[in-house]
Amino acid sequence: MSPAKSERTRARILDAAASLFAAKSFDGVSMRAIAREAGVDPALIHHYFGSKDDLFDEVLSRGASPDSLIERVTSFPRHEWGEELVRAALGLMESPAGPALRAVMRSGIASHPDLLRRFVGDRILRLLVGHLDGPPEQRAKRAVLVGSQFVGIFVAKYLVRMEPMASMPREEVVQLVGPTIQRYLTGELPSAAVDDGGAQ
Repeated sequence: MSPAKSERTRARILDAAASLFAAKSFDGVSMRAIAREAGVDPALIHHYFGSKDDLFDEVLSRGASPDSLIERVTSFPRHEWGEELVRAALGLMESPAGPALRAVMRSGIASHPDLLRRFVGDRILRLLVGHLDGPPEQRAKRAVLVGSQFVGIFVAKYLVRMEPMASMPREEVVQLVGPTIQRYLTGELPSAAVDDGGAQ
């Protein structure tokens, strides 16, 4: 197979996988179904991508590069990172990679938290940690706080479509949520657990 034909076949598989993952979920899509949708032999999917997990990761990476996202956000002054991170994250959800990202959310919430943890934790937050100040445990805490905020926003805006969040313009979300993300990134964090008043 020529390089050009090989690339076209690979792209056809990715198109089929993205369409099926978006319409169903990770569990609801088989490799055979993807092959049938793409019009290729199932063996070709294994040849190009290996496992279904690897194919899913490739679909996510298509048009959604965590490295580029974090690099772009951290190119701004530190006091603007919160708003820029929200702006970039919402842009990602509304990009060609958005349907696959929503599939991650659906599958992660329903039965595969490892998919959600791998994408948010390993692919995005791990990169973010390297740009934050403080000891490792504090940087990890900041990153997880940011991640938890975004998971909540994505669920409310794109999955369960809670109003008025679902129809809220991107820039309004940026202005409302950006300061909270900024505090998690660069603000003061409690150095110890706060007593809830129950113990004397």
